[in-house]
Amino acid sequence: TVLLTNPSLEHMGGLISIIKNFEVNQFIDSVGPDQVSPNMSYDEFLTLLNEKYFLENRDEPATRQTYETYLELLKVLKERMVVHKKGTYGTMIADEIFRGQDLELYILNPMEPRIENAYSNLAANSIVTRLVYGNNTFLFTSTLGPEGEARLVASGNVLRSDILQIPAHGSLLSSTPNFLRAINPRVAVLCYGNAKLSGRDKRETSRLKKEMQQTLLKYRGEVEKCYTTDRYTESKDMAVIVTSDGKRCRIESMRSRGRYEKPLVLEGN
Repeated sequence: TVLLTNPSLEHMGGLISIIKNFEVNQFIDSVGPDQVSPNMSYDEFLTLLNEKYFLENRDEPATRQTYETYLELLKVLKERMVVHKKGTYGTMIADEIFRGQDLELYILNPMEPRIENAYSNLAANSIVTRLVYGNNTFLFTSTLGPEGEARLVASGNVLRSDILQIPAHGSLLSSTPNFLRAINPRVAVLCYGNAKLSGRDKRETSRLKKEMQQTLLKYRGEVEKCYTTDRYTESKDMAVIVTSDGKRCRIESMRSRGRYEKPLVLEGN
């Protein structure tokens, strides 16, 4: 199964190559097959997503490239006869016994009806998944915005997780206090890198770096350890590797491996 959390370039840019070169039986995204086709027009695509940024910047090359990439992705799915499904609340992606431990991977967001009129509808309706493997728990939040966070908290679903992928690349709009309290993570990982800053002027780059630092300060007061996948903070963790046997998690980064540092070990709750 391949999961696309939302149809933005930074999320789907490499998926076409993956689907072409690996055996993929199922593709899940936040849009689903019923409302899209490889022949849909640019206007139909923009109307369907109802994303404020795309609508206001419809003539920008990046917006047009997003449309063209998604259509190419749909064509590849059809050519490869990959089953295309819409991922919504309650969708079970995996439910099995793996190496003697129960393993579940399921979708918590988006819910129906779809969130509209958010700061970013694309972010608010991103796919959020929770992985439970034995006594270890993980929450993957994609680019979830504050509206989506509030809905998840109000849903009453179990959000508590040992390891959290920080929402929206560390945006200050996300990671709201109620959301963090509901998750109560022990470790947080901020996914951030060159692509996030690519093509931006110095002023915007400086603003984004400052925003990231503020988010890291917030998390470092809440969790045992916070990792970043970028080259811009003092940690420079780069890739973060988590290994679990369902009883404990072993967490290390490319930086820690290079320095022969001991990995962090978390015992499951």
